[in-house]
Amino acid sequence: YKSNLFLEEGIKKKCIAFCRTHNNNFAHITWISNSNISKEFVDLCPMRINWHNTIVWGRALTNPIYRNNGLYSFTQQQIQNYLAKNNFKYQKFSIKRNNIRSIKAMKKFKPKIVAIGVYIRLYKFNFRINIPYFNNI
Repeated sequence: YKSNLFLEEGIKKKCIAFCRTHNNNFAHITWISNSNISKEFVDLCPMRINWHNTIVWGRALTNPIYRNNGLYSFTQQQIQNYLAKNNFKYQKFSIKRNNIRSIKAMKKFKPKIVAIGVYIRLYKFNFRINIPYFNNI
């Protein structure tokens, strides 16, 4: 399964992997980052981060064989426990708007939306901008 291909790269970038396996096969993997170096691997969305008390998570991948078994939500709960034990106060992540499964799983944790990201492609150039989101106040 293709998550094996990411394993070496994620470890080289000093990311932390939360994995669920079944019979020595990856069923699900979610990565977290606690530095600028590892963030490049985990999430490409531009954002300001205070690394003292914040992590970024992303690049979650579930093997299609094991989908619809709640592995993403279960892994999120394990990550929440890890972060609480290690005194991380904030978490940042980005989800594409058409990734309904990830959005549904994340809603269980009632995240605060801080920005809406917009990608613009003009000929061969790609631009990313973040628009602050203030409806949470």
